[in-house]
Amino acid sequence: MLNRESKDWVMRVTYGKARRRSKKRLFKEAKGNFGGRSKLLRTVKETILRSRAFAFRDRRVKKRVFRQLWIVRITAACRERGISYSQFINGLANANIALNRKTLSELAIHEPQIFDEIVAKVKAAWTSAAMQRGIARWVRLPLFFMRRQFPPFRSSDAAWGTLE
Repeated sequence: MLNRESKDWVMRVTYGKARRRSKKRLFKEAKGNFGGRSKLLRTVKETILRSRAFAFRDRRVKKRVFRQLWIVRITAACRERGISYSQFINGLANANIALNRKTLSELAIHEPQIFDEIVAKVKAAWTSAAMQRGIARWVRLPLFFMRRQFPPFRSSDAAWGTLE
């Protein structure tokens, strides 16, 4: 038997408090899951590992989804004003207007008058850029911004009227 005063005596170390704290943290994170996924330590660990992986992935997916939403909103607003989304974005670059898609979608919804002004500037910039590129005869058509298909390549196309 060892004596406490002797140098050979070592206290028995338990990890109960730290382990309990660790388990408590895991169970707290797994709260709300069904059955053993919130009650049994092994399945809780698996569940948390998987949920963290999904959380990491979906933080990036969320950014994509919001960008898609903004593009859909801008597209709808542009079509109401007789211009396609691609023409609008190209016109923004030509007009040196540096607004991101989130801001543009918010303007289209909450401030339609301001968005109308932006569209007017974009149309003017897009038209002047088109004239510089040598497709002015397409742009002069009044129906160009109303139609979604490309303009004809033959001057004999009756649906578009006269091209000159």
